[in-house]
Amino acid sequence: MPNGNTAYWDVLEHKGASAIIPVDEDGKIILVRQYRGAIDDLLLEIPAGGRDSLEEDFLVCAARELEEEIGYRSDEIHHLVDYHSVALPIQVKNCDLLYRKANSIETTSG
Repeated sequence: MPNGNTAYWDVLEHKGASAIIPVDEDGKIILVRQYRGAIDDLLLEIPAGGRDSLEEDFLVCAARELEEEIGYRSDEIHHLVDYHSVALPIQVKNCDLLYRKANSIETTSG
């Protein structure tokens, strides 16, 4: 460390992820109910998930998560913000989370 002390951290490497804020035609945001084992409870979250590979585009990942998690798709996906999770108690290396917003969403279930 800069002051000469020694410190130890756990570091996890991650491929990165995308999160998407789906907005329906009434301006409402669609959330997903997810079980999170770390807190043994359900949470309401926006659809999100990890990239399949380091080469996968974050936009492609966001569109996939939109369809996988809530059964919607959109041709109108906009970048909102990049988030780098270096402030977590356990540092996650390369876990960049790019947030997107999807307008004009439509169901893929037919």
